[in-house]
Amino acid sequence: MTVFNTIIRGTVLAWVVMTGLAAAATAEVTLTQKYPEDSSHTYQMQVLVEQKLTLGEQSLDTKNESRVTLKTSYGTRDEQQRLPVATTFASIQSKLQLPGGVTVEFDSDKPDAESDNPLAQILIDTLKKQSGTTLKYSVGKDGTVSDVSGLPEGALVSAKSLQREFQQAANVFPDEPVEVGDTWRRTTQSDVGNGQLFTIKRQYEYQGTVPEFPTLADSRKLEKIRVTAESVEFTIDPDGGLPLKVEKSDLRIASSDGTILFDRQTGRIVSQTDEIRIQGDLALGAAGMNLEGRLDLTMKTKTTEER
Repeated sequence: MTVFNTIIRGTVLAWVVMTGLAAAATAEVTLTQKYPEDSSHTYQMQVLVEQKLTLGEQSLDTKNESRVTLKTSYGTRDEQQRLPVATTFASIQSKLQLPGGVTVEFDSDKPDAESDNPLAQILIDTLKKQSGTTLKYSVGKDGTVSDVSGLPEGALVSAKSLQREFQQAANVFPDEPVEVGDTWRRTTQSDVGNGQLFTIKRQYEYQGTVPEFPTLADSRKLEKIRVTAESVEFTIDPDGGLPLKVEKSDLRIASSDGTILFDRQTGRIVSQTDEIRIQGDLALGAAGMNLEGRLDLTMKTKTTEER
């Protein structure tokens, strides 16, 4: 699990909602994300990734806890109706525990901090480059992402991967209206570095309108969608730079739960949580060797819009 990608993934939040109100809703609603020109918003993202990986006789356990502030701004459409979108990593706090007892801590508010450990310093330098970085996207009138730039030097994910993930997020909702209980599916690919891809199929269920804060009388109404992962596949892109190939991948979803709260008025996701645990056997080939192993991976993410 690479530093670059794990810090841009969101941790689990236990939302207390009045689901009884949702059950009463029967009208169809359309879930449409909006990208208003000359506007901006800020999200707080939390990430927890715990990986227990055994390859051969070697244990490669890692843990990453990160908090990131992301600021996104929308410009003005050009003559071709392309909308410029810019996302800035305004702040990063990260703690990583690596094999061999190496611990790396980084706080973008303390950019001069260094480590005596060479591996830790490499990761600190990578995070320094990440902090303050602005990724720029170009989004067509039909919602298609046509260009990505601003990737920092040495990033372990490609512009192509970021473009794909932006597009996947933009296409998360169905085009047709939904009623309470309606479900749909999406399959996404996430690059965790150097072409290592997790392909995950998820089911989405619309659960109706709920108050953002059930105990407040005038709390705004949001659309609630439950998300559960159904299957997972792990592959390695031969052009990703890793001298490895997947000989066997027998991974399964051990547990999964997630929630999206969406504001139809603003056309934005207010909060999104996802918790997934992946387990199973795999085998990687390298330099004529076949390394049998077992993976136990937990990823928890939480993204919340600032108001």
